[in-house]
Amino acid sequence: MPQMFSRMDNANWLTPAIADILDQGATPPGGDGSIREQMLILQKSLDELGTPARIVNVRSTPAYTLFIAKPETVGRLGNRRTIQPDEIRRSIGKIAEQHPEWTLGFLPQLQEDSATVGILIRTQQHSALSLRRLLVRSDFRHHPSTLAYVMGSTLEQQLVTADLAQDGHLAVIGQGNAKIHFLRSLLLTIILLNTPAEVRLALAGSDSKAYKAMLNTPHALGRLLESHQDGQRLLDGLLKEVRRRKNWFAEQDVKDIDAYNAILEERGQTPLPRIIMVIDSLSQDDWKAAQIQWQQIIADLLDVGRTTGIYLVLVANSKEDLPEAIEQRIRIELVTRSAGSNLTAQLEHFHGSLLRFVDAFVIDKTREDEKRIIPVELCAVSNEEIYRAIVYWRQAAKQRFQEAQLRKVSGKTGVTDILRDPSAEVETPPAPPVPDKPSPDSLVKATEALSHNGGNQHHPILGSDDVVIEQAIALAAYLGWLGIGPLEDILGLTHEKAQAVLETLQQEGILEQSAHTTLRFVRLKENPYIEKPS
Repeated sequence: MPQMFSRMDNANWLTPAIADILDQGATPPGGDGSIREQMLILQKSLDELGTPARIVNVRSTPAYTLFIAKPETVGRLGNRRTIQPDEIRRSIGKIAEQHPEWTLGFLPQLQEDSATVGILIRTQQHSALSLRRLLVRSDFRHHPSTLAYVMGSTLEQQLVTADLAQDGHLAVIGQGNAKIHFLRSLLLTIILLNTPAEVRLALAGSDSKAYKAMLNTPHALGRLLESHQDGQRLLDGLLKEVRRRKNWFAEQDVKDIDAYNAILEERGQTPLPRIIMVIDSLSQDDWKAAQIQWQQIIADLLDVGRTTGIYLVLVANSKEDLPEAIEQRIRIELVTRSAGSNLTAQLEHFHGSLLRFVDAFVIDKTREDEKRIIPVELCAVSNEEIYRAIVYWRQAAKQRFQEAQLRKVSGKTGVTDILRDPSAEVETPPAPPVPDKPSPDSLVKATEALSHNGGNQHHPILGSDDVVIEQAIALAAYLGWLGIGPLEDILGLTHEKAQAVLETLQQEGILEQSAHTTLRFVRLKENPYIEKPS
């Protein structure tokens, strides 16, 4: 269940409190009496136009106000009838002419009450919905999954949510600010509600630069993969990871990551993290040209990724750029207004005036017997909110490292000092602090520095393969950490060879001495792999 307050995972990572990171957002209008004035004008105008309706409820957001009206009956006794939605729609058109300062929309029927209609008036100084206001709604707070996220808010102001763990992968169709706002809010939600031990994040495609800041958190698997070739290598690596995980599941006679992690937790071991890869976008020329290379790999990941804890978020400028074999495997899509204006023809009770209040359309194919299309308003997150999240997680990672260096035993009881054997103790100096993540050109500088470093040391498994060691150190210097995954997926090492590389770098003081699966890069006093300040 998503937690609005801090939550500690099994690896002792602590999530932030939502209120410490996200802003409250703009306050809905109405405090100055403007909404009441609009309501009285609407009722009076409808009555004067011969289509009386009684406003029974008002709901306001920072972007617009929804007036819920119930059509009244007219006519003489014995020949009375109820005003029809089409009659009110025509009256709304005349009201729009009388009040050009209003931006009006009309809902012919509300889902919650088919006997009511909706009249929308755009707020003059309208603002985007805040992520915080949506996350604190009960529909989201009571969701059973920490991988749940907000798709948007309907015109009736009902929350629309989805869940990576249950619904699986996601497709985003469209360009522009709507796409960027949605993906920023999605990624921020995930890293706020999940720890680095629970979720890891990868970004591919040059358009993913809009979310690059998220890679400054310990959730990141590594750098931004702008080129198609790098993205392809990661996809290949994820497919290998799927196969590894399925083998592990088979050994424990379980079928999915939830059951497998439950076993690990019972043993007191750290669960497998879920991996989210965003590709923005498949419409780029290099990705389109190489479609034959990645289409089947992505299809395979879509088929088995959800049960193994690996999820894809695929972005395309238009439906045409998303292969049919891929789209058929995705059950949740978000289509921006500019890319999905043709979807309105498939909607019931949707008037054209509503399009100006809509940011996107959610296509829900999770039900076998129907496909739902839901117009939504999106929320937005600020750079300041993202910055706060980054600062929180970087400080948490730094503190975690420092505590690990000070803690010589996993737990200390009241008899620890009594049972300690002083003669068996060895004075151990504290490890150097973890450096900040190097700048993007550090990998180049690290590689250049390494190219001047020869060596003839013999490693039991690696032999005299100094090139592998040099590449691994350069990779660690760039990422700020190193683990089995990057060595297998980026350098193409076997599991045994990757493990040997990690042990070697720990012995040489390049990586921290730790039992964690991801080892942090240690700043040495005269380390040629660290960029020196100018």
